[in-house]
Amino acid sequence: MNKKILIVIVIIVFFSAFLLFFSPFSKKEEGKLVLILDYGNNHKQAFQLFTSEQKRAWSLLQEVAAVSKIDLEATNDFYPKKIDSLKDGTDNKHWALYVNGIKQKSSPLDTVVKPPAEVTFRFE
Repeated sequence: MNKKILIVIVIIVFFSAFLLFFSPFSKKEEGKLVLILDYGNNHKQAFQLFTSEQKRAWSLLQEVAAVSKIDLEATNDFYPKKIDSLKDGTDNKHWALYVNGIKQKSSPLDTVVKPPAEVTFRFE
């Protein structure tokens, strides 16, 4: 009887190990990208996107705008001309791009981010 219990325990351990390592539930969570729209007046919106691929900051903004029905216009070099009702240059403020808290000098089209990352468009 002890052999039967031992065999059952070994089978359970191997089956559990198989499920743990080869099951679709064991896959690692894909990378998370957070896009924040900071309107500069203590109003922010945050959006989470999950992807394993790197993406351009402009593409992220376009995806969020399409899904969330945010009014978005771009200049010829893909800087935001308008996000919602805030036009670039209003009250001497401009839309600035930050990735992981660092202000970017390149345009949103040229800025490529890889998850995990936080992308912020701030009106300042």
